[in-house]
Amino acid sequence: AGVLNRIDAQFFQNTPAFYVSLTSNQTISTSTLTTVEFDDEILDSDGTYDTSTYRFTPAVAGTYYFYTRMRSDTGSDNNQIQSAALRKNGTIIERSYVNTGTGAKTDNETTGLSVIVPSVNTTDYFDMQIYITDTSGSPSVVGQGSGVHYSTFGGYKLIGA
Repeated sequence: AGVLNRIDAQFFQNTPAFYVSLTSNQTISTSTLTTVEFDDEILDSDGTYDTSTYRFTPAVAGTYYFYTRMRSDTGSDNNQIQSAALRKNGTIIERSYVNTGTGAKTDNETTGLSVIVPSVNTTDYFDMQIYITDTSGSPSVVGQGSGVHYSTFGGYKLIGA
């Protein structure tokens, strides 16, 4: 006969986990990677997201899944490139692009990114950046409106170290 060992449930929990949104529109400089100021904690299971630095520091080693959706507003500009970039310890590790091409009206374009990041240490930190081209010179990331979260960032532990 075999030996039945106790299973420790803590190794199967998807925490720490966080899900944050942008409260109000954030105006950024055109054609410049800018950290998005996600300041509204919808979920922060272990208190590991900091609304003053806009960073997630997991405090638990493991493999993590991160995702974002960010909506831009470029007014009437009609030649836009938008990019989402996930940073680990200040260095971009994943990036997505949306290029609408010439002549397309692109205000309120949404870009997203999802990624699995292995080998996360307890002191690593993660934040999300956005890049928007806007010939009018005043792009913004769209915050909340009428109870809708237009720009969000989240993540959770998939498996332990």
